[in-house]
Amino acid sequence: MQEIPGEFNHRPKNEIATEQGSLLTGRVSEKSAPERLVALEDYFASFLPGPALTLLERFLGCRTLNDVYAKWRKERGDSTAPVDFFKEAVRVLGIRWNVSDEDLARIPTNGPVVVVANHPFGGMDGIILGALLARRRQDTRLLVNYLVKGLPFIENRIFCVDPFARPEAARSSVSGVRRTIQWLEKGGLVATFPAGMVSHLHLKEFRVVDRRWNPNVARMIRMSGAMAIPVFFEGRNSLQFQVAGLLHRRLRTLLLGRELIKNTTKRPRIRIGRPIPYVKLAGFKSNRDMTAYLR
Repeated sequence: MQEIPGEFNHRPKNEIATEQGSLLTGRVSEKSAPERLVALEDYFASFLPGPALTLLERFLGCRTLNDVYAKWRKERGDSTAPVDFFKEAVRVLGIRWNVSDEDLARIPTNGPVVVVANHPFGGMDGIILGALLARRRQDTRLLVNYLVKGLPFIENRIFCVDPFARPEAARSSVSGVRRTIQWLEKGGLVATFPAGMVSHLHLKEFRVVDRRWNPNVARMIRMSGAMAIPVFFEGRNSLQFQVAGLLHRRLRTLLLGRELIKNTTKRPRIRIGRPIPYVKLAGFKSNRDMTAYLR
């Protein structure tokens, strides 16, 4: 078992956003960076006085994230050098994880691959997954929530879909799915969290698990002929996060920044399964059956 520090040759599923819009400061080019990472005032300043907004920023972890980001921008200065978002996120946040050399070697160095993973943290797991896979494959891309596009220097590492149950969601996801399939057909690697949202407490089961995985991941495998590799992250977010999600799912989403900061003190263990060849996956009669098997 090796302990992996923030060094490698990665993309978060950081959902510091509401379902109606991103709290991130917006889409930026690869050569620019916004002044602040998270802008709560754009959403709450109209009805929250300054002191209350400051307290909210601290409680949600936004103040810490903005401070860390400001320090990074100061270190970067006027440099126009390319930025590897995931490499920098791992380094700046001090993220660590544990994975065995044997497991890491299961990632093939070439050929179309779809990596599927559970989503226990909602932020740190995305960063780790991209960083981990990039140690083996520089053609790694993550299929993520479209809200992530607001993060600086990340667009060349991701494809985006809209996981929310909105009338326009399917239409806005078409481009991301098309680009994903094209990437796989060219022999690339794509990683995704088929649950589409962070793991949370399910009262009926009384445990923290992913929601049902989206069978679209099986559809992409069929269309591209890719092999699949399952990845499992051990761990979960805090009890406060789970309780907040029972009250309303948007509260859960708002707390993701806070959880990201807290989770950087953890060193989750990651298990990587054996590659599953396409010929075996093609034998499943339905996409739901294939997706259930992958999970």
